[in-house]
Amino acid sequence: MELKQASRATPSEARDAIYIDFEGFKDREPSLIGIRVEENFEQVLLDPALSDAARAKGLKVQALKEVVKDLVDQADLESRRIIAFTQSEINKIEQYTGQGESLLPHYRDAHKIAKRWYNRNHHGEGIAGWSLKDFMAFLGNPQPGGS
Repeated sequence: MELKQASRATPSEARDAIYIDFEGFKDREPSLIGIRVEENFEQVLLDPALSDAARAKGLKVQALKEVVKDLVDQADLESRRIIAFTQSEINKIEQYTGQGESLLPHYRDAHKIAKRWYNRNHHGEGIAGWSLKDFMAFLGNPQPGGS
């Protein structure tokens, strides 16, 4: 099932959004979710097998289905969008919890928003590629190390 979410956000929606990002292996349920709301950042381990690591780092362990419900509840209550850099997060949510439809009214794909912005305002200017790292470098905010 492909979920078609909006690819536009107003500046105030972007400022007030809940930003999410998964970490884990490509073809498996995510192991961790990072959640940023304004200046607050939280990481939640989604894999109970990592409970010892969570305790050692002071992180919460919660099932993905519960995290998604909490995100949707917060988005409803606080009139916020939920933004991730691609469709990957909503697709994984649908695949592993079946909750993609509940997230859909709130979800925005930052990759599509960034491409639209670039094509409208900077078309023809050099950008190395379409990854988050490439956009950050284009904006003069390169990220340290890594690939």
